[in-house]
Amino acid sequence: MEESRFEYCRYIYDREFELKQRLENKASAVFAIPSAIISATFLNIDLMTGISHLIKEAQPFVLIALVFFIVLFSVSTFTSVFFSLASILIQDYAKEYPEKIHDYLFNPKSSHYSDSTAFFREVSARLAMATQHNSLVNKRKAKKLSVSAWSLVSMLLSLAIFLVIYILAGAY
Repeated sequence: MEESRFEYCRYIYDREFELKQRLENKASAVFAIPSAIISATFLNIDLMTGISHLIKEAQPFVLIALVFFIVLFSVSTFTSVFFSLASILIQDYAKEYPEKIHDYLFNPKSSHYSDSTAFFREVSARLAMATQHNSLVNKRKAKKLSVSAWSLVSMLLSLAIFLVIYILAGAY
Protein backbone atom coordinates (compact mmCIF):
# COMPACT_ATOMS: atom_id res chain seq x y z
CA MET A 1 0.00 0.00 0.00
CA GLU A 2 2.72 2.47 0.97
CA GLU A 3 4.68 1.82 -2.21
CA SER A 4 1.56 2.54 -4.29
CA ARG A 5 1.00 5.76 -2.38
CA PHE A 6 4.63 6.71 -2.96
CA GLU A 7 4.38 6.03 -6.71
CA TYR A 8 1.22 8.10 -6.98
CA CYS A 9 2.72 11.00 -5.01
CA ARG A 10 5.84 10.84 -7.16
CA TYR A 11 3.74 10.89 -10.34
CA ILE A 12 1.75 13.95 -9.16
CA TYR A 13 4.93 15.72 -8.05
CA ASP A 14 6.52 15.11 -11.45
CA ARG A 15 3.42 16.48 -13.20
CA GLU A 16 3.61 19.69 -11.15
CA PHE A 17 7.29 20.00 -12.02
CA GLU A 18 6.51 19.56 -15.73
CA LEU A 19 3.82 22.24 -15.43
CA LYS A 20 6.42 24.55 -13.89
CA GLN A 21 8.74 23.93 -16.85
CA ARG A 22 5.97 24.60 -19.38
CA LEU A 23 4.95 27.82 -17.61
CA GLU A 24 8.54 29.04 -17.59
CA ASN A 25 8.95 28.24 -21.28
CA LYS A 26 5.76 30.14 -22.08
CA ALA A 27 6.89 33.08 -19.95
CA SER A 28 10.18 33.19 -21.84
CA ALA A 29 8.34 33.17 -25.17
CA VAL A 30 5.92 35.87 -24.06
CA PHE A 31 8.91 37.92 -22.93
CA ALA A 32 10.74 37.45 -26.25
CA ILE A 33 7.84 38.31 -28.57
CA PRO A 34 7.56 42.01 -27.59
CA SER A 35 11.31 42.39 -27.96
CA ALA A 36 11.21 40.99 -31.48
CA ILE A 37 8.24 43.13 -32.48
CA ILE A 38 9.76 46.30 -31.10
CA SER A 39 13.02 45.54 -32.87
CA ALA A 40 11.29 44.76 -36.16
CA THR A 41 9.00 47.77 -36.23
CA PHE A 42 10.22 50.63 -34.14
CA LEU A 43 13.92 50.29 -34.83
CA ASN A 44 13.17 50.58 -38.53
CA ILE A 45 14.43 54.09 -39.42
CA ASP A 46 12.17 54.46 -42.47
CA LEU A 47 9.11 53.58 -40.45
CA MET A 48 10.01 56.00 -37.67
CA THR A 49 10.64 58.78 -40.19
CA GLY A 50 7.27 58.08 -41.81
CA ILE A 51 5.53 58.17 -38.42
CA SER A 52 7.24 61.45 -37.61
CA HIS A 53 6.05 63.02 -40.89
CA LEU A 54 2.55 61.62 -40.45
CA ILE A 55 2.25 63.03 -36.93
CA LYS A 56 3.33 66.47 -38.16
CA GLU A 57 0.91 66.49 -41.09
CA ALA A 58 -2.01 64.38 -39.80
CA GLN A 59 -5.57 65.52 -39.41
CA PRO A 60 -6.66 65.85 -35.76
CA PHE A 61 -8.75 62.65 -35.82
CA VAL A 62 -5.91 60.62 -37.34
CA LEU A 63 -3.45 62.14 -34.88
CA ILE A 64 -5.66 61.24 -31.90
CA ALA A 65 -6.08 57.68 -33.20
CA LEU A 66 -2.33 57.30 -33.77
CA VAL A 67 -1.44 58.62 -30.33
CA PHE A 68 -4.12 56.43 -28.69
CA PHE A 69 -2.79 53.27 -30.31
CA ILE A 70 0.83 54.20 -29.60
CA VAL A 71 -0.07 54.65 -25.92
CA LEU A 72 -2.09 51.41 -25.88
CA PHE A 73 0.82 49.61 -27.55
CA SER A 74 3.29 51.01 -25.02
CA VAL A 75 1.17 50.18 -21.97
CA SER A 76 0.40 46.70 -23.30
CA THR A 77 4.08 46.06 -24.03
CA PHE A 78 5.12 47.21 -20.56
CA THR A 79 2.39 45.12 -18.91
CA SER A 80 3.26 42.04 -20.95
CA VAL A 81 6.98 42.28 -20.19
CA PHE A 82 6.39 43.11 -16.50
CA PHE A 83 4.04 40.21 -15.87
CA SER A 84 6.13 37.71 -17.83
CA LEU A 85 9.16 38.71 -15.75
CA ALA A 86 7.06 38.52 -12.58
CA SER A 87 6.02 35.02 -13.62
CA ILE A 88 9.61 33.98 -14.26
CA LEU A 89 10.75 35.38 -10.90
CA ILE A 90 8.29 33.28 -8.89
CA GLN A 91 10.59 30.51 -7.73
CA ASP A 92 9.54 29.67 -4.15
CA TYR A 93 9.02 25.99 -4.86
CA ALA A 94 9.14 23.47 -2.04
CA LYS A 95 11.67 20.67 -2.08
CA GLU A 96 10.52 17.13 -1.60
CA TYR A 97 13.54 16.32 0.55
CA PRO A 98 14.80 17.75 3.85
CA GLU A 99 17.63 20.28 4.09
CA LYS A 100 20.05 17.90 5.82
CA ILE A 101 19.27 14.86 3.73
CA HIS A 102 22.34 12.89 4.78
CA ASP A 103 21.53 13.21 8.47
CA TYR A 104 17.92 12.48 7.74
CA LEU A 105 18.64 9.29 5.83
CA PHE A 106 21.81 7.92 7.41
CA ASN A 107 21.95 9.16 10.99
CA PRO A 108 21.58 6.11 13.23
CA LYS A 109 19.46 8.15 15.65
CA SER A 110 16.96 9.03 12.93
CA SER A 111 13.65 7.45 13.84
CA HIS A 112 12.00 8.19 10.52
CA TYR A 113 13.09 5.07 8.74
CA SER A 114 12.73 2.16 11.08
CA ASP A 115 11.37 0.00 8.26
CA SER A 116 10.45 0.26 4.59
CA THR A 117 6.80 1.05 5.34
CA ALA A 118 7.79 4.02 7.48
CA PHE A 119 10.25 5.11 4.80
CA PHE A 120 7.64 5.07 2.01
CA ARG A 121 5.10 6.78 4.26
CA GLU A 122 7.50 9.58 5.17
CA VAL A 123 8.71 10.14 1.61
CA SER A 124 5.14 10.06 0.29
CA ALA A 125 4.10 12.66 2.86
CA ARG A 126 6.99 14.93 1.88
CA LEU A 127 6.12 14.55 -1.80
CA ALA A 128 2.47 15.32 -1.11
CA MET A 129 3.31 18.46 0.90
CA ALA A 130 5.76 19.69 -1.72
CA THR A 131 3.25 19.01 -4.50
CA GLN A 132 0.52 20.89 -2.68
CA HIS A 133 2.77 23.92 -2.17
CA ASN A 134 4.14 23.80 -5.71
CA SER A 135 0.64 23.61 -7.14
CA LEU A 136 -0.21 26.92 -5.45
CA VAL A 137 3.01 28.46 -6.76
CA ASN A 138 2.20 27.26 -10.28
CA LYS A 139 -1.28 28.79 -10.02
CA ARG A 140 0.24 32.17 -9.08
CA LYS A 141 2.71 31.84 -11.94
CA ALA A 142 -0.09 30.92 -14.39
CA LYS A 143 -2.19 33.96 -13.37
CA LYS A 144 0.68 36.34 -14.03
CA LEU A 145 1.41 34.61 -17.31
CA SER A 146 -2.24 34.91 -18.31
CA VAL A 147 -2.17 38.67 -17.73
CA SER A 148 1.03 38.84 -19.74
CA ALA A 149 -0.47 36.86 -22.62
CA TRP A 150 -3.61 39.03 -22.77
CA SER A 151 -1.41 42.12 -22.72
CA LEU A 152 0.54 40.63 -25.60
CA VAL A 153 -2.70 40.16 -27.54
CA SER A 154 -3.63 43.77 -26.80
CA MET A 155 -0.18 44.88 -27.93
CA LEU A 156 -0.47 42.99 -31.22
CA LEU A 157 -3.97 44.33 -31.90
CA SER A 158 -2.95 47.90 -31.15
CA LEU A 159 0.10 47.53 -33.40
CA ALA A 160 -2.02 46.10 -36.21
CA ILE A 161 -4.60 48.89 -35.95
CA PHE A 162 -1.84 51.48 -35.74
CA LEU A 163 -0.21 50.13 -38.89
CA VAL A 164 -3.55 50.09 -40.73
CA ILE A 165 -4.13 53.74 -39.82
CA TYR A 166 -0.56 54.53 -40.76
CA ILE A 167 -0.93 52.90 -44.19
CA LEU A 168 -4.38 54.35 -44.86
CA ALA A 169 -3.18 57.82 -43.96
CA GLY A 170 -0.75 57.48 -46.85
CA ALA A 171 2.51 57.89 -45.01
CA TYR A 172 4.09 54.68 -46.21
